[in-house]
Formats: sequence, C-alpha cells, structure tokens
Amino acid sequence: MRNKHNGKCLTIQEDLEIWAGPLTGGNSQAVLLLNLGDENSSQITVKWIDIGFPSNHSATVRDLWAHKDLGVFTGSFTSSNIDPHAVMMLNITLTK
Repeated sequence: MRNKHNGKCLTIQEDLEIWAGPLTGGNSQAVLLLNLGDENSSQITVKWIDIGFPSNHSATVRDLWAHKDLGVFTGSFTSSNIDPHAVMMLNITLTK
C-alpha cells in the first residue's frame, strides 16, 4: 500500500517499514507492518499522526489476518514482536 500523501512508505527504520492507506468511510486506515530484517523479531509503532489521525484521539486496532481486535489505543499502537520477513496487517479505526 502507499500512503495517501505521496505514495511512499510512511516509515523506514532499519529493516522495519509501515505502509498505510485509507479505507472507505474516511475514519479507517489499512496499515501494513513489515519486518524486512534477517535476524531479529521487532516491535513496530504506528503513530496516529503518521496515518493522518489526530494524535490525541483513540482508535480501535484490529489484526486483519488473525481476525482479532487488539484493543483501543490513544495516539499510537505498538505491535507484538514481528518475526524476520513477516508482516502484520491492521485496520485502525478512529473511535467516536
């Protein structure tokens, strides 16, 4: 996915990347967390400001592949450890 601002990856930190794009309705983003590293599992933090959400708002985070709600978070979400060459796909929706 590409971000809505310039079509480029939102974050590149060492071997970690975050890609995001808006979903229908305007209050949700599909977010892909990638660990491109060869050796270490890593956590990845998505900041609301980076995906176009206000940093002081809460959002529900759902793991799309596990079909599991991960909870409500304010300002950011930090994943569990993502194995090397693995991804996590999320739906992040602002709460009302």
